[in-house]
Amino acid sequence: MNLGVHNSFWAWVVDNPQIPLIISEGAKKAGALLSASYVAISLPGIYNGFRTPRNEYKEIVGERYLIPQLEVLATEGREIIFCFDNDSKPETIRNVNNAIRITSKLLRDKGCTTSVMRWEGYKQKGIDDLIAAHGVDLLHQLV
Repeated sequence: MNLGVHNSFWAWVVDNPQIPLIISEGAKKAGALLSASYVAISLPGIYNGFRTPRNEYKEIVGERYLIPQLEVLATEGREIIFCFDNDSKPETIRNVNNAIRITSKLLRDKGCTTSVMRWEGYKQKGIDDLIAAHGVDLLHQLV
């Protein structure tokens, strides 16, 4: 197993699929989740959990697949929770839902269960700001 880094924490996570994984967008948000004792990874963008093979004309030429760093964590029985921003713009909401739909299908194909963390009724956009404003007890309730 090559995780890209030699880190016993991530090897432990890989070897223990009963540990849920939270996927966020942005290192600060993943850091906030890790600080609250959750296993979390950050994607640099909502569509960056998978790849879509394309030719030089940008036509799709193959099946979508998980990035290797996510695939190694996508083990049978693992619960994966999406924790992207709580956005209000309709186009952004559509894009986030589409990215979650695609990534979630690829994860479920590997035997994972998936869910989405939401916090309607709160003005904070990111989970890091929500934790800062309302504390980890609210985060624990959301998870």
